[in-house]
Amino acid sequence: LTKKEPLLKTKEDANEYLSIQKEDLGNYFSVWLNQAIDVHPPLFYFCLHFFSIFSFNHFSKIIGFALNLLFFILTLIGMKKILALEGKDEFSLPAVIFYGMSMAAISTVMFQRMYMMLTFFTTAFLYLNLFIVKSEYKVNKKTRIILILTSVLGFLTQYFFAIYATLVAVVMVILFIKNKE
Repeated sequence: LTKKEPLLKTKEDANEYLSIQKEDLGNYFSVWLNQAIDVHPPLFYFCLHFFSIFSFNHFSKIIGFALNLLFFILTLIGMKKILALEGKDEFSLPAVIFYGMSMAAISTVMFQRMYMMLTFFTTAFLYLNLFIVKSEYKVNKKTRIILILTSVLGFLTQYFFAIYATLVAVVMVILFIKNKE
């Protein structure tokens, strides 16, 4: 057996590996290939790759944080809409503050992974299903398309979304049968 010498990398090597280079612009195949090896779906990493163009040729942790912050804000809006749909507007501000300042929310924003995006899609999925129930199961084509799109994007964010969506769908089927819809 031969002993291999450790391969030393420079700071420039690391920056080139972690940042978007000229030849990487629009190259989503490398993202797809990396995610094919990993256990997570590619949507979050596609978005991260896209927004990394703004820090061209320079690695920045701000891109992942900003992406998670965007989905955090969208999640808070979704929570407010869910409470408004349920006629609980007076609980909107406390709910948003309590969730927004919780360690769970702060961690999902700071941890640069797909979990904040997943939280947004689960919130959006719940809102859409509640909307269907509140509209007495009379759903227009636009709502159906948004529900399908939310389901697909949620699944492409994290595979565990399928478990959540299945459980919500089972409840919806029970409600449809109960209400003879």
